[in-house]
Amino acid sequence: MASTINPQNEQETSYQRAYNGPYGTFAKIFLRPDINFDYLEEVASDLLSSEREHGERYTIDAGFRIFLLFFNVSIAKLATRESSSIEKVTWVRTLLRVFKSQDFLGLVSVGGLLRGYQLHKANQKRRIVGELISEVEDVFMELLDKILDEHFESADDDIKDTIAFLCGRCLASIPTRRLQHLRKKTKLLELIIKVIINNPRTFQGGQFIRDITEEIGAHKEIKWTKEFQSYKNLQTLSKQAPFTEMGPISRAVGKLIKIDEKEDLINILYHISDFAHNLYLLWEKCPLSRIVNEELMDGETKQATPLLWHIFKTILFTITMIFKAIVDNSLVKNGYCDKGEEKIDMLLTFSHLYFITIRFDLYGFPVYKEIFFNILNQLMETSLCNEVLDILKPIEVMKVLEDEIVEQKLLPTLCPYLTDNSKIYLFESAHSTVLAIYVTQKRISRDFSSYYSNLLLEGYPAYLSIEQLRAAYATMIKSLSETDDALVWYCLESLLNKIESLPTSNLELSEQKSTNITYTTKTNENETKESSESGSSDSITTTTAGTNNNETKESSESDSSNIYPNASEKDAISAALYLQRGHLLLTLIDQVGTVNLIFLETLLFKIKYLISLESNGIAKSALQKALFDVLSKNLDYTKKDAGVKWWLNEGREITGDIQS
Repeated sequence: MASTINPQNEQETSYQRAYNGPYGTFAKIFLRPDINFDYLEEVASDLLSSEREHGERYTIDAGFRIFLLFFNVSIAKLATRESSSIEKVTWVRTLLRVFKSQDFLGLVSVGGLLRGYQLHKANQKRRIVGELISEVEDVFMELLDKILDEHFESADDDIKDTIAFLCGRCLASIPTRRLQHLRKKTKLLELIIKVIINNPRTFQGGQFIRDITEEIGAHKEIKWTKEFQSYKNLQTLSKQAPFTEMGPISRAVGKLIKIDEKEDLINILYHISDFAHNLYLLWEKCPLSRIVNEELMDGETKQATPLLWHIFKTILFTITMIFKAIVDNSLVKNGYCDKGEEKIDMLLTFSHLYFITIRFDLYGFPVYKEIFFNILNQLMETSLCNEVLDILKPIEVMKVLEDEIVEQKLLPTLCPYLTDNSKIYLFESAHSTVLAIYVTQKRISRDFSSYYSNLLLEGYPAYLSIEQLRAAYATMIKSLSETDDALVWYCLESLLNKIESLPTSNLELSEQKSTNITYTTKTNENETKESSESGSSDSITTTTAGTNNNETKESSESDSSNIYPNASEKDAISAALYLQRGHLLLTLIDQVGTVNLIFLETLLFKIKYLISLESNGIAKSALQKALFDVLSKNLDYTKKDAGVKWWLNEGREITGDIQS
């Protein structure tokens, strides 16, 4: 009843003289055209006092009844022609005097009176009754400040929900210049944001997803029906205020943002971003998230899930409307949201909620699309574009895209940009998206591997840097290692064939460059021979394996600190690239950390053989360093022992060749 207030009812009752809401007896008294105002004050005071003393504590249902009473009688009284304007003014001021003497119910009452006044005023020319609305607004804000002062910390959910409801109904129609008189706007904004995110009658901090997950888990199958308690709870939630008031409440937040200080923006975005991230994590754990194709759902689950998506859509819409207010305010208010970090937080929030957005359309709904691209356009004017690309990796989005979309629409669009780096942002984004296809193991990833591996091998140095080549090839092999060993070996053979097609000769190495990379060879624990006295801070030390056949894994790991203790990884890579095969050998060495155990030993012997073909020097030492780094740092527990044993048995031959 009271908890299912329909905003449309306001307009339907705005010109009714007969009252049909709660407290019918009191309403008839309040609406008497010849009422004595002392008697009006006495009756109103008795009503609110008795209502306050009747219950042990305030409840939201009691508040809604009081709100509806004064909302409806204000519309009826102000619209009637049976009372003069002077009588109406006295009637309003008498009630305001009563409301100011009450506690929380006084705020609820003046909220009802104000909302009725606002609807009446919207249809009337300004005159003496219309101008009186300023007094009603002043009392509403005065009582709101008082409640926030006295009850902000101790208020229970019913009081907080009612405040959010009242603000949703009333704040949007109060002129911005008058809202400046509100003293506790920061506290109010914080309270409403927390109500939206955490309260049981709103988004519950995502608790409803946890309830669904637990109930499905108890039934041992991915099935969620209208008979489940979690469904019934959501059904109740969707029909009660303040959940049903999320639209008006989000507009109230937008109104407060217009007058709030910039410093409070960070706090708002923190709460919203944290909620969105938690919601995403909870949904990832929910069994329903694993149903990609709804056609595979059973009939009962298919009938139940629209309610869940209604809840999700309300969440997305509410947050979007708040972000709209922030973005709009940044366009007209100098220094507001100007650093860019706030806009990045908003994009991160949208990325966490994309599992909702994609459900309804590529851009959700028009306002979402408007705000999303508005944020992007503003970021393009700053130096934060690269940071956004780094943060908003496409992996999360890729998870929710259907294979048909990836194969038929996404990849054909990306392919032209994979070999064209004239537009660097499109080039990097295209490769980043392809890597996301591998990370999320989309169906097309296997069929695409032959083409993409060859593209990568031919790409350096024409349009790929060494870092890009190594990262992309390793990502591809690591993904394929989890799905198809035959394809892994195919891609490795492609890489090996490419290596063997190139000569082993060095590229030209200038004297100046060679002296910038200094290597020290340590033959045993007591003897060190320096190959340069230039004082370079990037000296690199290699350690020959001991001759004792009883060496252990522990001795190898203890010696790791003696191998290239001061090596600059950047310089070591540069040294390796002086070989014709250097870039490919580095890429091959990287795969030691990505392949499965069955390929490890074969790959290591192949790398050992290819390194042995190279001439001794700093470039060969750099390759040995790269191999040692992978074996000592980048192997998981399934390959660690095998890698260490291989190094103990075979590593001395590599380091021995370099030393000699």
